[in-house]
Formats: sequence, structure tokens, C-alpha cells
Amino acid sequence: MGYNCMPWIRSYEEGNHSNHLKDYNQRTMLNAGEKLGKIYAHNIDNCPQLMDSVYLKPTSNEPYDPYELNCLFNLGKYTHPKLTKVVEKLRAAGKYNWRTKFGSDCKWRNQERDSEGYFLLGSNINILK
Repeated sequence: MGYNCMPWIRSYEEGNHSNHLKDYNQRTMLNAGEKLGKIYAHNIDNCPQLMDSVYLKPTSNEPYDPYELNCLFNLGKYTHPKLTKVVEKLRAAGKYNWRTKFGSDCKWRNQERDSEGYFLLGSNINILK
């Protein structure tokens, strides 16, 4: 649900393979019937906030597109070291590793080609090269 630059989200650097809350008792997810809280809005420099997603209405003054961020690795202004380190590691390997991620997986990734590189569905371009 969150990005690994948020200290309350598990990250691959800590040996975890998901980007979910470290403490599920925080109850900050919509399915818990609670507010999104710090997943929605926080004050961490260079780390995406859900409230800035272009898919939410009304859109904030500084929106980002999760597809650009999570699928194309176009980080733009999001230069938090925990984000950039993941992208650098994936690019160095030249292929996708599901254990190395900074946020939600891209649902448009062609998982059948992960051993060859990182391809989106219908594309023959490895975006990690």
C-alpha cells in the first residue's frame, strides 16, 4: 500500500518482500474502516504521498502518476534514497526481481518475461536497459 521511504512500511532492505504496514494494528487502511492517515499524507521529503496521486479526486497541486512511478520507474521529483536505490539495483541487474521493490507492483508487467528483463504487457522493450 505504501512506499518504502515511509518508515512504517516494510521494505526489501529489511528482508521483507512486501510493501505493507510493519504494524497491522495501526489500522490506517480503508478496509479497516479507518482513515488513511500517514499513508495518505505525510511530511517525508522526496517520498510520494497517496494524496498526490492523479487517480484521486480532487487532485492535489503536485500530482504524480503511480503508473509512471511503479511501472516505468520515472521517479521524477521523488529522489528519496530508498526509492532510487531500488531502481539502481534493478537497472544494474537488467531484469526484474519481485523481491526488490519500493512500492506496489506494476499490474501491467509481463511476469512471464521477468528472467529476460522488465517488460510491460505488449512491449518488447526492456525498460531496465
